[in-house]
Amino acid sequence: MAKRNHFLTSVIEGGLLFVKGEQRAWKQLLTNNEVTPHSTSKSELAGIRTVIARDLADASIRSVSTDRRFATAYNAACKLRKWPSPLRAIA
Repeated sequence: MAKRNHFLTSVIEGGLLFVKGEQRAWKQLLTNNEVTPHSTSKSELAGIRTVIARDLADASIRSVSTDRRFATAYNAACKLRKWPSPLRAIA
């Protein structure tokens, strides 16, 4: 992350990404009340960024086992699931 060219940095700073389906599919889900608009606070985003940055920094420590480094980097990637999208599914 220090070099600002890490994969997770590019995902975080990138544009809107639809993992499944197309934008019109999301609009249909919204029309069907299967998802609802969600506003995310700056503090929520800052908290997620902090955890991701911490895990990536910890994963780069060479004195830690390869397995632990992988698990820590994986944890950072999993935090991206909490990264907000413009729509959040209704439970």
